[in-house]
Amino acid sequence: MVRMIVFTVLAAGLMPGAETAPDRQPQLAVRGDTVAMVFGRGNEILFERSGDGGATFSEPEVVGALPVIALGRHRGPRVAFAGAAILVLAIGGGAGDQSDLHSWRSTDGGKSWSKALVVNDVPGSAREGLHALAADAGGHAAAVWLDLRAPGTRLYGAFSNDAGASWSKNQVVYESTGGTICQCCH
Repeated sequence: MVRMIVFTVLAAGLMPGAETAPDRQPQLAVRGDTVAMVFGRGNEILFERSGDGGATFSEPEVVGALPVIALGRHRGPRVAFAGAAILVLAIGGGAGDQSDLHSWRSTDGGKSWSKALVVNDVPGSAREGLHALAADAGGHAAAVWLDLRAPGTRLYGAFSNDAGASWSKNQVVYESTGGTICQCCH
């Protein structure tokens, strides 16, 4: 099934890292025969769904838009199933140091999306653009990102126990004894 999904993504023109492709940084989440895919296009985050294990996908639906979205070099939106919800995270916002980690959720299979929540509690601290998302069937979710709220880079995280309807206060997940972790490694 994984080969079929990857082939479908590549056949659709979603070539990760291709600078000339209009659709960039696709990410997949799979639950049973349902495949959720998100990707960036310009300043929009788009979502497609497959109910047949990736053989076919729906037309793209807009999850949300930001003036600037971090795309390329392993940056881009993330997707996960959290209980009955689908969560999407992306880093973006204003130019330069104004980028934050934004979260959207859908409770109707991706037909509609909530208004974006900002996950990082210090404005602009997620501007590096690298992040990850994990969730479980119980509706618990964890988001982590490279954070620049203080000198040096640290790994911060936030957690949700309600399928992304709200996020916890940010916590340091890891900091290097050398004062910074690598700023460019996903």
